[in-house]
Amino acid sequence: MVLDLTKPTPLYRQIVDDIKLKIKKGHLAVDDSIGSHQTLAAYYNVSLITVKRAINDLINENVLYSRVGKGTYVAGTREKIEIKEYATIGLVLRDLDSPYFSRIVESVERYISETGCHLLVATSANLDDIEDQKIQNYLDHGVSGLLITTSTQRSRASNLIRNLHQQRFPYVILSYIEDTDINYIGTDQVSGAFKATEHLIKLGHKRIAFISCLSEVIRIYPDFRTVRGHIGDV
Repeated sequence: MVLDLTKPTPLYRQIVDDIKLKIKKGHLAVDDSIGSHQTLAAYYNVSLITVKRAINDLINENVLYSRVGKGTYVAGTREKIEIKEYATIGLVLRDLDSPYFSRIVESVERYISETGCHLLVATSANLDDIEDQKIQNYLDHGVSGLLITTSTQRSRASNLIRNLHQQRFPYVILSYIEDTDINYIGTDQVSGAFKATEHLIKLGHKRIAFISCLSEVIRIYPDFRTVRGHIGDV
């Protein structure tokens, strides 16, 4: 099946709608397997990430259910299978469309699949309140642990994450955070940029610029005074 690229509806939602339509028309019955992720990716001519996002939505809506190591099936009116019956990890990302975060998903899923656990993926769209909602939703459904690429711009743990820490719930933040007692894996970008700039200044360089992924240029002077602007303006 070829998805409609001209529609404003995201491809993963088109897949969600198509699978729901197949169930409604009787092409897929309760407890039928919907096929492997690779099969669905080939059928819809999309990436595995897109298929996984669609399936996660359908599982969250109780349209499908998953059995670890066996596959994904039509739930229909069958009794809901609780997530807590399985060793399940909830992954909260800032943005699934970013190549960086897509690679995180692929790496995490590869490892988790080898351990026989189940992975659920959600995005926060870079919004702190949405991030908290996704985390709380996972907790309400009984996940075994959490991986979080936090959206906070303050580099500080939110109250919800701090509560997880105090309750000794298994979690890891997949980005730098200034709270030394919080479990995280990340890079201190501010300190790294400072050291790199300091090194160039000590070498005698006086015209130093930093180009970010947002096409912003930051010109840094020897006295660490900075001027920000767009390429061509600074």
